[in-house]
Amino acid sequence: MQAKKQSVLVVDDCPMSRHLLKAILVSAGLDVVECGSGVQCTDYLERDTPALILLDVMMPDVDGFHLLGEIRRKHSADSLPIILVTASSEEKDVVRGLTSGANDYLTKPFERTTFLARIYNHLTLSQMRKHVDERRGRLSSLLDVQKALGDMIPEAIMVHNQEGVIIYKNEVLQKLCGGDTHALAHQVLCRFLPLDLIAAMEKEFLKHKGGIVEQEFCLLNSDIHHLLVRSAVVDLGAGEIARIWSFTDVSRMRALEAETKAQLEAGSVGKFAGEVSEYMRALLSHISELTSRLCAAQENNALAAQYIQSIGRYVGEGQQFADQVQSIAAKDCRISHGTEDLNEVLRVVVEAAQLSVGGRIAFQLEADPNLPRVPLTMRSLSSIFGNVLSNAIDAIDGQGRITIAAHADPEHGQVHVQVNDSGNGMEPAVAQRVCEPFFTTKSEASRGEQLSPLKGLGMWNVYHLVRSVGGRLSLTSSVGGGTAVALDLPAA
Repeated sequence: MQAKKQSVLVVDDCPMSRHLLKAILVSAGLDVVECGSGVQCTDYLERDTPALILLDVMMPDVDGFHLLGEIRRKHSADSLPIILVTASSEEKDVVRGLTSGANDYLTKPFERTTFLARIYNHLTLSQMRKHVDERRGRLSSLLDVQKALGDMIPEAIMVHNQEGVIIYKNEVLQKLCGGDTHALAHQVLCRFLPLDLIAAMEKEFLKHKGGIVEQEFCLLNSDIHHLLVRSAVVDLGAGEIARIWSFTDVSRMRALEAETKAQLEAGSVGKFAGEVSEYMRALLSHISELTSRLCAAQENNALAAQYIQSIGRYVGEGQQFADQVQSIAAKDCRISHGTEDLNEVLRVVVEAAQLSVGGRIAFQLEADPNLPRVPLTMRSLSSIFGNVLSNAIDAIDGQGRITIAAHADPEHGQVHVQVNDSGNGMEPAVAQRVCEPFFTTKSEASRGEQLSPLKGLGMWNVYHLVRSVGGRLSLTSSVGGGTAVALDLPAA
């Protein structure tokens, strides 16, 4: 039996009664400790705790009811069963004993088999309760460990049952939900994703019978720009299942990947730019020399002089572009001492553009009066906005307007500049290629002889100048709806 080798404390002032009870208990394989008074019992309980107490009600120093109350202040009925033993069978005494905390009540004389059966029942029940308490304690410890591990994980974790009721979520999820105490998984999902994305994700999940389903979402109207979502089902047995979710904000990771890619691209562009620059400088040098000789030989030929003038203009443009390309190759668009006043640069570039087209196009400059300075040279900024405005002018047939808006964005530490034109606009496929080198939107028939052979490199140059300082360029356009070029430049 489970009760074997457990000790039973017999508390009775009568030696004969103690001897009789001990004989019965020892013969049944139980250890017995004797106490002849309430004081002795109290002293013993200070040193040790038995598995069960047989307590006589009628004792001279402290009666059993009083002693029972003292014991119950320190030991509960579940942890230490107490059976009152008395010759009184009056109902009021039985009720008093049970309401005072006794587990059972035995009236003398009692039959041996019944007595032992009741002793074993209480010992077994007490032992089972102790096992349950131990298991509950271990489970509580495991849950505490699980919670601690869950809170240490950088991902937001959620577990819910078949009905969608959340049964666990860690602190990271609480923070992402703004501290809201959602009870349903659907409420949490709606905090991160629009309903159409949730439906698409569930559809994808249903395709997989097991394992982990992983999807990444790009969120536009959220503080989290890139959210990685993983989900899996766990079989709990007995027909019960739970679904585990993890949500990871990978926005910073994707930003670092984009930055690394941009740096690699910048390295390739620098090498390409250096090679192009050297080739062009050599080529232009030969053309310039031949132009000088032709000029000297054909001083009286007006047509030759016109051609020579055109060649000179093209050579000048080529030399200017070679300088721009060389600045990318040498990475000298950043300056270590001082920065440029963006307000002044925009004013000068807009005035120059207005003079070039007269009244055909109306320019409107809307800039914050105290824009932050930006880490670009005057030459680089003039090249950036000069090329953007030149493209906007070329896109407008006849009368039109161009708006340049610039404002500070202190939250992101940058300056936002946007150029909108009322031109013809472009197809999306064409707009995506605007920043490719040597790509032009003009057809061969519309170019004419005055078109510079260097067209198609302006926006490519703008794109890489902006990217070289950690900025960003975006372009939107629609046929007949004009084009908008947005530039985000870091504030110095």
